[in-house]
Amino acid sequence: MIPLNHQQNAEGILFINEENPSTYPDGSYLADIPWDWNQFYKYLSMSGLHQTDAFNWEMSPDSIEYQNYYKYAIIYGKNSFKKDCID
Repeated sequence: MIPLNHQQNAEGILFINEENPSTYPDGSYLADIPWDWNQFYKYLSMSGLHQTDAFNWEMSPDSIEYQNYYKYAIIYGKNSFKKDCID
């Protein structure tokens, strides 16, 4: 139940291509890829695990996967898609 305008805004965001993370000399990425709902749900399902040892062994904070996790799960999953409910 994500508002349509939030979905459309998210779908315009680019992410690091984990399969080909090539960079320009300045360190920016060559082949960014668009929003992927499957990736969003994958990373969102990891929310809450980020403080476990297993998560930290698999995904270091400076890895590409962690950067995508942070963008999908924290920036969008937790912050941008948050819906305030009034009872």
